[in-house]
Amino acid sequence: MPTTIEKDKILSLLEVIQNGIVEENGVTNLNLDYAKEIGLSNKEINNLQQALIETSANDLNEIESESKIFEKEILK
Repeated sequence: MPTTIEKDKILSLLEVIQNGIVEENGVTNLNLDYAKEIGLSNKEINNLQQALIETSANDLNEIESESKIFEKEILK
C-alpha cells in the first residue's frame, strides 16, 4: 500500500485526469491552472501534457473511466 504522501499524490493526479483535461476544437489540452491548484509539480504537468499529445478522445474517455475505478480502490 502506498504511503500517505504517495496516496495523496496519486489522488491529485487522478483528480486532474478526471477534471483538468479539456477538449477544444478537437485538441486535448490540460488545464494548467487547475493542475497547479491541485498540487502537481511542473515536471508532473509536463509529463502529463506529453502523454496527452498522442491520446485520442476515445482513449481519454477510457482513461478517465478507469481512473475513477482506481480512485475508489485507493480510498478503500
